[in-house]
Amino acid sequence: MINEDALSNLMVDIDFLESEFKSIGKNQVPSYLQPTTRKSQYSVVNPKNLRNLLDKLSKFSSESRKAAEREVGARRRKEAESVARLIP
Repeated sequence: MINEDALSNLMVDIDFLESEFKSIGKNQVPSYLQPTTRKSQYSVVNPKNLRNLLDKLSKFSSESRKAAEREVGARRRKEAESVARLIP
């Protein structure tokens, strides 16, 4: 069972990730999917962790009342599926 502290921590994670994605200014997941770019620029990014973060973002956005945020959630879910294919 999830308690209030767990939900609070999840919301902090989600808020942080959303702010980081917004500060970058564009979606970096497609470039991460390119093998040469992934090895050179994202060598420290663990694909399992990225997939988990994208899953969290997609779940959060998909529950929104705003259509635009639900679309973002759907896009994040597709990106998580693409990253999951990279995991051996």
